[in-house]
Amino acid sequence: MCPRLKPSDAMHFTDVVQMKTLEVEMEKRFLSVVEVGEVLGVSRTAAYGLVKEGILPSVRMAGSSTKVPVAALDEYARQMEVEATRGRSA
Repeated sequence: MCPRLKPSDAMHFTDVVQMKTLEVEMEKRFLSVVEVGEVLGVSRTAAYGLVKEGILPSVRMAGSSTKVPVAALDEYARQMEVEATRGRSA
């Protein structure tokens, strides 16, 4: 298991998400919706909302658990960073 990495306040959102997902990516390729909320720093309800609205793609696993691909979470973080950058330059 890799050591815990601490995000710096100066890091961009995508850097923080990529750093956190890198830790889990070494162990697994899918995250539970609760784990997605933890990575994004949002509530469990908000994370489920992102999945329900189709903003984050998900996969239904055996045992009826819903998982989000780590790659989809990284892509979402990149999109949020682009939108934030556009907002600053407008």
